[in-house]
Amino acid sequence: MYYAGFITSLIISVAALVGSLYLFIKAIKCWAERKITWRYQFFLPALLLPIILWLSFAMVLPRSLDCISLVQGQIRKVTAEVTAYNRILGRVYTKQGIFYVSRWSAVPKEGQSYAIHYLPRSHYAEFKLEQKQSN
Repeated sequence: MYYAGFITSLIISVAALVGSLYLFIKAIKCWAERKITWRYQFFLPALLLPIILWLSFAMVLPRSLDCISLVQGQIRKVTAEVTAYNRILGRVYTKQGIFYVSRWSAVPKEGQSYAIHYLPRSHYAEFKLEQKQSN
C-alpha cells in the first residue's frame, strides 16, 4: 500500500513509453513506404503527446523513490509548529531535502519522542506518528 503511488506512476510511464514507440515505428513505416499524405499528418502531434506524458510521469518517479528511501530511515530531523486555525505545519529534513507536512495522523506533542513513518501520497506528505516505547 505504501508503494501504490510509485507502482502506478511506473505503470503509466511504461504504458506511455510503449505507446509513443508504437506510434513512432508506425510513422517511420509510413514515411518509408511514402504513404504520408494528409491522412497521416496526425502522427507527429500523436507522437508528441505520449512523449510529453511519459516525461511528466518520469518526473514523478524520483519523488516516489524518495518516499521509499525515507521509509528506509533517511530522516534527519522533524520540526512542527502551530499555525493559524490550530493547524500543524511540519518540516521533515532528509538527505534529499525538506518535505513540508500539512497532515498528520497524530498530533505531535512537545517532549515526547516519536517514530516517524512516511506514507507516500500523490501531492501531500503525511506522516504516521507512533510513540516510542521507553525502556
